[in-house]
Amino acid sequence: MNNRVTLDVHDEWQTDAEKDLSVRSDLAVNVDTERTPIAWIGLVTMLVGSVLFTVGGFLFAAAYPDAWYALDRAVAASQGRIRLIMTMMGLGTVGVFLGTSMYFFGRSMRGRGQVDRIRMGDSL
Repeated sequence: MNNRVTLDVHDEWQTDAEKDLSVRSDLAVNVDTERTPIAWIGLVTMLVGSVLFTVGGFLFAAAYPDAWYALDRAVAASQGRIRLIMTMMGLGTVGVFLGTSMYFFGRSMRGRGQVDRIRMGDSL
């Protein structure tokens, strides 16, 4: 990717004896992004975490006991299912946060720039 940046420099500390000097410069900026194995593992961890959380959410909506306010024995009968759903959603949340951290830790960016020309001029 090659971007053009124009830089204007103006001096703010100016007395009556000084003139306003304007400096314009064209910069060519090239930015390269590189992903290390940690970044790729982070992407996979984010993907697995988001799938776990989504599946856990659907299971929560579909398989949670019909009457959540039911007697203790109805909730006790589905206690294993409730644990599974909450474990999936918890692991999914941790996976998304851990994967995001790993991705940004393992990504490196390198930028190079070059000044093509500089124009200086007085403004009265």
